[in-house]
Amino acid sequence: LARVAYVGNQSHRNWYSTDINQAYPGPGDISARRPFPLWGDMNSMVMNGQGGYNSLQASFKQRMWRGLAYNASYTYSHDITMGTGEWGNVQDYYNPQGSRGNEGWDQRQRFTLSGSYEVPIGPGKQYGSHLTGVSSKLAAGWQVNMIYTAGSGFPFTPGLATDVSNTGRGEWPNRLCSGKASNPTVQKWFNPSCFTTPALYTWGNSGRGILTGPGTNEADVSVFKRTYINADQTRYLEFRAEMFNLTNTPQFNNPNATIGTAAAGTISSAGTPANFSRTSRQIQLALKLYF
Repeated sequence: LARVAYVGNQSHRNWYSTDINQAYPGPGDISARRPFPLWGDMNSMVMNGQGGYNSLQASFKQRMWRGLAYNASYTYSHDITMGTGEWGNVQDYYNPQGSRGNEGWDQRQRFTLSGSYEVPIGPGKQYGSHLTGVSSKLAAGWQVNMIYTAGSGFPFTPGLATDVSNTGRGEWPNRLCSGKASNPTVQKWFNPSCFTTPALYTWGNSGRGILTGPGTNEADVSVFKRTYINADQTRYLEFRAEMFNLTNTPQFNNPNATIGTAAAGTISSAGTPANFSRTSRQIQLALKLYF
């Protein structure tokens, strides 16, 4: 089964968190430049966000055939918003359209190949059909499964170490060039020299989600072994060996993006081990009795 589709949507009145009592850039006391000077930050949920998603989605699925089944899928997409969720990422509350850019989960390309293969050995199979007794129990019931994932990195937004707008909030630097490193490494994923501090009491122009972090390249493999206990195969013992990131390929996270610090452009972490996603090699064994 082959399928090719266009999937897209437009969203309006999206909510995000921002400071509705944000000070205007300028010199002097921050409170005096707030709409409500007697109050501090008013972090609130506003609902004027807008977004758009467009994608090409292709897949090829092979149903079980001679013990083999697999599914390959590819997505090429682009997701643009101006603010999402509790952290918002809106630089200037009074100009939310100026924060329109790549969403943090905008993974531009993603390919996934998953499959399962029942090894044809044992009674009634292509090989070893003559086996009986203990040899039959050991040889039959094996299954190999895999999931391979390859995807581009996720966008991130460079920020400033200093509050040049004098508003007491995070802000962007000015962008002088693309910021992309010619040969990205863990020590220098992007080029910090492409960004500079804006003029005093002004906002930076670099934009939201303009840089992209490391991608994903991970193969997860599992091996199952079923040993049937009774003749009608309603009771069996199942052994599982599951290996996440079999090749132990580093799945680096986004780099430090604070312009003005020595760590800008460097990567200091990898993966999300808590849910076995983008992790270093993990191996787990299990034995289950079905009755």
